[in-house]
Formats: sequence, structure tokens, C-alpha cells
Amino acid sequence: MDAAAQDDVACVERLVAGTIYDAGDDVNEVAKEAYLRFFSANALYPKTFPSVYGFETEIIDWAAGLLNGPDAAGSVTSGGSESILMAVKSARDRARVRHPEIAEPEMVVPTSAHPAFWKAAHYFGVRPVKTPLCPGTHLLDLGAYLNAVTDNTVLMVGSAPSLTLGMVDPIPQMAPVAAERDINFHVDSRVGGYFLPFAERLGYRFPAFDFRVPGVSTISADLHKFGYAAKGASTLISRDEEIFSNQVFRFGAPERTDDWYVTPSMTGSRPEAVIAAAWAVMTYLGEDGYLRVVGDTLKHIRAFQAGINAVARRAGPFRDRSRGRGRPAPGGCGCRRGRGCTVSPRLPAAHRTHAAPSWRTRPPRRTGRGWSARPAAARSCQTGQ
Repeated sequence: MDAAAQDDVACVERLVAGTIYDAGDDVNEVAKEAYLRFFSANALYPKTFPSVYGFETEIIDWAAGLLNGPDAAGSVTSGGSESILMAVKSARDRARVRHPEIAEPEMVVPTSAHPAFWKAAHYFGVRPVKTPLCPGTHLLDLGAYLNAVTDNTVLMVGSAPSLTLGMVDPIPQMAPVAAERDINFHVDSRVGGYFLPFAERLGYRFPAFDFRVPGVSTISADLHKFGYAAKGASTLISRDEEIFSNQVFRFGAPERTDDWYVTPSMTGSRPEAVIAAAWAVMTYLGEDGYLRVVGDTLKHIRAFQAGINAVARRAGPFRDRSRGRGRPAPGGCGCRRGRGCTVSPRLPAAHRTHAAPSWRTRPPRRTGRGWSARPAAARSCQTGQ
């Protein structure tokens, strides 16, 4: 095994952006100890392993509090891709009930969205309608996005932020359209779900992306990213029980007894070790720990941005060489500086709202099964209009 791992990246010695999330040796040890303690437990059987009921309920309650979902429900999944798969499945099944006239369902997906949406489209028979970004700025072309919504749309998608570009889509201008049409809107916040709420508490401002925005139906947030949990652990949170019910698969009568086989995810068996490790890290860090780690991360981000800007100033205005004529990139698509852009050392300003309540003041309400808890101005261009 040591020989096989010779070419692997050393997780601590060389941190890899987007791949390795490390909050310190002490946090890693907490996750390892919890993982090994529940190594053989299976979350498919909450009556056999009632501990998973409590761990998962408290994780979902915590996530619901951070994302401002007082009536939210959800489950732990194996990763961001599975969370996206289940969000698309939930939207499709919900539309079958609320819009039975739709025979060929579609979802509107920005080009910057995660490829798992295309994977889900393939699995569940929902046609992806891809919408463009603004050339030069890579911001969402909001006009083109909204124009792509049709009577066949069952799901609209936004990112907070997108995985590769780091852009927070203008969710407050997107999700209300889904509410008007009585369809689902999914926020892919695998990267930001356990980061942005703490950044907001530290005084940073950015567009609202969570359940404060009318129309947001589901949010994916990865525990194994900035939740600093063991791989692979994510959460899919639904605004309420009605939306969540479309995620769940039930098998029972008449072939078996009622609810003989009930799963909220693609898998049947789920390792409780992953859930226990996530709960342990969450409990160990607490609100103060996450604020500290996120604050340190933001300091490094600003230092990187300042360094990049310094290089850009020495090199002169950015020129879009891909256009073939070496002209400055246009500034009419969300950027109006005229001479091109450098990386801003500030997060984009947007409306600011009250901070989410601390999960420490929100004791879990244990109802149903362990995986169902009942807890208490981005820039964009308008060229598509």
C-alpha cells in the first residue's frame, strides 16, 4: 500500500485547492477517531444503529440553521455529486405531481455549473438547457438564463459559488422566477455552504443565496470541503418536508410491510463512520472554531488577490488575446472599467441580512427517521434579453 501511494499528493504537506481541505492536525485526529469508532455501522438501519439517528439529525439541524431554513429537512449524502443527483430527482418527481402536463422535463443550467447536473440529466431523463456566461467576465448572462425558462422547465440551477470560477450567481434575481412558476430552484453550494455563512458573520458581504431568498427549494453543501469532515460527506437540504419527500425512495406494501426499505439517497447502505466523523468535527470546532478557520482562510485569499493585482499592475491592462487582435477585453458585460479587470481584493457588495442563528441555540427535534430533521447585488449581464 505504501508503494502504491508513492505518487499520491501528501495531503498535509501539499494542500491542493479544491481537493484537500485541512483545518489542522487536531481536527483530522477527531475525524479519524470518530470514523474508526463507527467503522462497521450502517446508516441504512437506524433502529439497529440508533446513534446515526442522532448524529444525522443534529448535522441537518446545524445546516438548516446556517442556511436560514427554519422548516428545513434533509440528509447526508456521499458527496456533492450525489447531492446534485438527488436534487434533480426531487425536482423531477415534484413536477410530476404539480405539473403533470410536462412530458419532456427540462432544467436551466449555467455553463459554469458542475458537470454532475449533466450526469443527473442523463440518469433521470431531464434535458439540460445550457445558458452562456458573459465573455470577458465569466459572470452569468442573466437575460439569457431567464429567457431559457419555458413551460417544460422543472428545475432552475444556480451556484454559490461555482466550483472552478468562484462566482456567486445572482440567486435573488433567479430563484423568484421558480417560485412564480411553482418549480424547484437548486443552489449548488458544495463549496460555499459551510463557508459563506461564517464569512457573512465576519462582516463580508455577498449576494444572499440560501433559504432567505424566495423560491430556493434545495441547497447542496459539502461537509468534506469547508465543513472539514472526512471524505465523502455532503448534505442536501430542502426548504420543507413537502419538497424533501420527493427525494426519498420508499418500498413496502404490498410486497413487504410499510416502509420496509426507505432511502433518501442513491445508495442503500451508508457508512455511519462518515456521518459520525462529520458530527464529531462539527461539535469539536463549534461556531468559534469555524469562524477562526474561515477568517484565516479569507486572510490568505486577500493576500493572494493582492499579489495577483500587483503582478497585473506591473504587466499593464489585461488584453484578451483569444480575440486575435490584442484589444482590451470589453467592459460592457458586468465590468465597466473599460481597460480590463484585475482580481478585486474585496468580495462583491450586495444586500446584507441578519446572521443565521447559532446551531448551539437550536437543539435538534428528533422526529421521524434519523435522516429527516425538522429544525427550528451580484453583478450579471443582461445580453440575453
